[in-house]
Amino acid sequence: MQQIRDFCVDAVAGTIGGVTGVLVGSPLDVIKTRLQAGAPGQTMMQVARQMIAKEGPGAFFKGSLVASLGQAPNNFLSFGHYGWALRLVEEAHRRSLHLSPDDAFQRPLWHVYIAGCWAGTTQSLALAPFEHIKVQQQLMVSSTSAAAAAAGGSDSQGLSMTMSAAARAIYASGGVWRGLMRGWVATAWRDIPTFGLYFSAFEWTKEWYAARLARQQEEQLAATAATPAAPRPALPAAAAAAAAAAATTTSGSSGGIDVVDDGLGASVVAAASAAAKAAVAGIAAGPSSPAGLHTAMPELEPLATGGSGGVGCDIAFVSGGAGATASAAAAPVPPLPVALAQPIVYPDWVLLLGGALAGVASWTLAVPADVLKSNIQGSPMGTPASRLRLLTVARRLHAEHGARVFFRGFVPCIIRSMPVNAVTFLVYEWSLAGIRRAVGTGGGGGDQMR
Repeated sequence: MQQIRDFCVDAVAGTIGGVTGVLVGSPLDVIKTRLQAGAPGQTMMQVARQMIAKEGPGAFFKGSLVASLGQAPNNFLSFGHYGWALRLVEEAHRRSLHLSPDDAFQRPLWHVYIAGCWAGTTQSLALAPFEHIKVQQQLMVSSTSAAAAAAGGSDSQGLSMTMSAAARAIYASGGVWRGLMRGWVATAWRDIPTFGLYFSAFEWTKEWYAARLARQQEEQLAATAATPAAPRPALPAAAAAAAAAAATTTSGSSGGIDVVDDGLGASVVAAASAAAKAAVAGIAAGPSSPAGLHTAMPELEPLATGGSGGVGCDIAFVSGGAGATASAAAAPVPPLPVALAQPIVYPDWVLLLGGALAGVASWTLAVPADVLKSNIQGSPMGTPASRLRLLTVARRLHAEHGARVFFRGFVPCIIRSMPVNAVTFLVYEWSLAGIRRAVGTGGGGGDQMR
């Protein structure tokens, strides 16, 4: 039941983020498709001017409805399966290392890459028919749209008719597999490796920020430790005697007192014996110290109130000023940096930067496969299947236009990927946090700080 709930939390958050990203990137997506499948030699600005002149501004949102309809189930599956696969890979790795679920574990990026590749597999299966309809719709310049644009009216009805007409024509041309699923192999080649890179780039950005934050806090700790601290008041004679007696009583046992300065002037008191606690508590409440040990030696206050923690068997008072030690003890373990000891709240700029880098990295790898996909799915309906094979189309495009054809539309693709994926991941993380607070679930695929 918990696995189903975690899957749905990741899936719903990914759906909200993905649909938002589609709406942001629709204009550049239309330009990219026409550059890839249209006449060669055109620039982004030429295509944009032609679209405005012939079809009006509404042309920039052609296919946005079907893209949003496709993105919703697609992101539901891809983000849900990403989180599910990430948890599955981590559990398998933990078992191989004989670690329990409660043991500390630094998740490597190859976990993220494998989970992302699995998400790309599910995406390619779900997205291929919607991508085919969208590409056919984006390449159509209907007379209805042109007339509406010339008259200054809205062509939303023409766009809606074009979408349904494209879907009917595609299905009539080859049914489900040879029609709607045309171009699935190219879609899978584009999505499977690039989705691994996509999620890895985003998580790498978050880990970079976490490491940067840890370095900053370590530098602050070092700078604070280097600053001379004000001398502490001397231990009262009665307290010193009681502490020495407690040390003698508990020597060689696991109940001694460890008071270790952490460099900030605050001390950590570790496991004390019952005898030491009683002695210190008696001094703190005794008549010889009206204010008690609470004011003179605040580091002993947890003992006076019954607190204990840590490990140790000897008394070690390490003063914050001179660093003198009353008695030798085991070397203290330095405190864990705050960045690693607490969950990190990532600022929005980190999420936006990570999403933008994820988009650029994945689309740089994906553009050649995306060109092939656009040409396969943008071919006329009656094109024989033998001419739509991946290698056949690749050879034909290379023979006709050279190697540069595989990077046609690269610039609008990369430009589009930055705002689209920045918004997608920002909204995804926002939604993930909000849904988890609402349903009270634990960490899922979006939790990368262990």
